[in-house]
Amino acid sequence: MGYALTECLEGEYPVELPEGWKEIFQQMCELLDRTLREHGATSDDITFLQVKEKFGQMRVYTVFSKHIGSDLASVCEEFIEAACSKTAKTCCKCGNRADYDSTGWICPFCENCAKQVAKEQHLSFENSFKKISH
Repeated sequence: MGYALTECLEGEYPVELPEGWKEIFQQMCELLDRTLREHGATSDDITFLQVKEKFGQMRVYTVFSKHIGSDLASVCEEFIEAACSKTAKTCCKCGNRADYDSTGWICPFCENCAKQVAKEQHLSFENSFKKISH
């Protein structure tokens, strides 16, 4: 049930993760792995129950093993939250800086990808995307 951090370090990503956010997720996994090892834990001590896009940013649901104390779990949760926040301003398709959010299913896009999506779905760019304030 879920994905072990070890699997994610080997490139086995949860299927719900948009392509443009995989690098952020990978960097988060590497940071978690390094931090766990520095504290005598292993990458097997975190399981990702679900990783997905929700309301325009990555959501990561985890379970920590009983070997991880609350202090280390809190540090890991801070790293996860930082990565999730970063995705809110990262294009979900290509990974570039996002300039627009879609107005229906909320998801961040760079200008090029937003225009491509609008064209592919026969949508009005102006009515389908709103500018993100950075």
